[in-house]
Amino acid sequence: MSQQHLNTGLSREQIRAAVQADFVELYAALNSAYGSNLVPRLLNSGLSDSQVLDFTRANFADLYAAVKAQGLTGAPRYLNAGLSSDQLRAATQANFTDLYTLLGTVRNTRQYLQSSLSSAGLLTAFDSLYLLGGADATLSLTDIAKPSRVATVSGSVPFVANRGYTPDGVSGFIDTLFNPAVDGVNFTQNSNCHLDYILTAVATPVGGWDFGQTNYTIGPFGSVKTQDFSRNSSTASLSKSLVAQAGLYASNRFGSTGYDTTVEGGVLFSGAKTSSGSNIFISGSQEAQGWCTDASFYYVATTSALYKRAVADWSISASNLTPFASVPGSSNHTGDIDIYNGNLYVPSCSWSGSCGGSNTNSRINLFSATDLSFVSSTAISEVLAGLAIDSVRGLIYGVDYCDPTVCHVYDLVTRIKLRTITLPSIPFQNFQGVAYNSDTLFVSCTNSTSNIYVLAFDLSGSFLYGFNPTDAGAVGSIEGLSFSGSSCGIMLDNHTSTAQVNFYTLPTLGTNNSFTQASSVVNSETFTIGKRNGTAVFSANQHFITGMARGFTPAELRTVQQIFKRTAQMAGAV
Repeated sequence: MSQQHLNTGLSREQIRAAVQADFVELYAALNSAYGSNLVPRLLNSGLSDSQVLDFTRANFADLYAAVKAQGLTGAPRYLNAGLSSDQLRAATQANFTDLYTLLGTVRNTRQYLQSSLSSAGLLTAFDSLYLLGGADATLSLTDIAKPSRVATVSGSVPFVANRGYTPDGVSGFIDTLFNPAVDGVNFTQNSNCHLDYILTAVATPVGGWDFGQTNYTIGPFGSVKTQDFSRNSSTASLSKSLVAQAGLYASNRFGSTGYDTTVEGGVLFSGAKTSSGSNIFISGSQEAQGWCTDASFYYVATTSALYKRAVADWSISASNLTPFASVPGSSNHTGDIDIYNGNLYVPSCSWSGSCGGSNTNSRINLFSATDLSFVSSTAISEVLAGLAIDSVRGLIYGVDYCDPTVCHVYDLVTRIKLRTITLPSIPFQNFQGVAYNSDTLFVSCTNSTSNIYVLAFDLSGSFLYGFNPTDAGAVGSIEGLSFSGSSCGIMLDNHTSTAQVNFYTLPTLGTNNSFTQASSVVNSETFTIGKRNGTAVFSANQHFITGMARGFTPAELRTVQQIFKRTAQMAGAV
């Protein structure tokens, strides 16, 4: 970055141009460093002096607020009314110098990683922390938590600056030289976490071990090499079926009952149903799409029909077999539904049958909950697989079957789109339904190997956890979901003869999975990358950050994930 100096004697136009150039560069640097999308007010020619001053004040306010949000402390000089032109110029110059210094410092990824974890109160939680994707190969092998410890490289492990090390799968591996039994201070028997942030991931590796050793491990294994595996003994394990992708993987233990397997800061759980609804299948041409309840009745949407059903036995109380007859345009497909203020909210579109086809006439429709008669319809630009209502905030949330990285937000009254919530890139796809409950968004979907999941996100889009209904696959594919009291009802459909809603008690964050380790002590072994049981094995992933620490709470682990990701963004790696 190159700061423009506002020297005495510059003309008004020269100062305006210099200030404009500094703002553009600082905003770009800030967006690059933190993944933000701030836009400066441009000080274009022709603006009055008062307009230039107002825009300058607003830009400084944006920039200082943004760096403060990242835990950095600036010293803004305020451009108060009554200052002379020289005083305004000097204050502006001082602010630019301050901001260039702050952003110039944090663009050093190693310094940023340290300062961000420190500001969050988490740096001291680590016994060992390697930024393997630093600018320098040697420094990348130096432990941030203990600089006297330098990891060793054996065999061929190619290094790419600002991306990291990749074991060759033949003989190459990295030994971190961290042994928890010897070096662990924070890493203890009932409070420990080992993390691996990777930048690349093959879909089905031919075998291998990414990070760990014999007893503490994260890596692909099994017959199709699609499982995230972690354990703390040679006889007990906890595994989740996932196709690995770039991001943070961790095995986290913060209590005496077991471990959590996590991906991108979210915990992975599984469980069986507590009860199920009656068969709600209607005919071979009517696949189930979604459901909701007002506690008095259940409401069901099939591909092109609506039903009102009794809570006691799911018997039909009312139906609308031609709901599209009143909807403007041509529609042939509903989605997951919700209810508010006596009306069903039903998304619809003309669905081509695939994400690559021409999917048109997207709408949010209202039908009376009393008799399922048509009330109104609003055209929208997005094709929604399902919607959920947040009556407290007056919002509608909508998910996209074809794009699992977005959640659309609409005004509840006008149905006008307000914004998009960006969801993290995690190994799940085919969003079918969405429900809102207790400030949390729940999405029904599949993972990359077609296993059924319910994902939980907070309202900012952070991934909280994924829940795998272990007994759902026997019924059919997943569709919509909704809540009846505290139970989450997941709609399942085999597309030929059966559709039903299974009810589940979702997990509570802060409680480990029920995996009990067999070992009663911290195992003595060093953590390695690309090696298991003394043998170098295949590891196609590029490792950016690895760490060993105390156990983290779910909120802390999400903070660590965000900091690791921002570090990767700063490095230009993602």
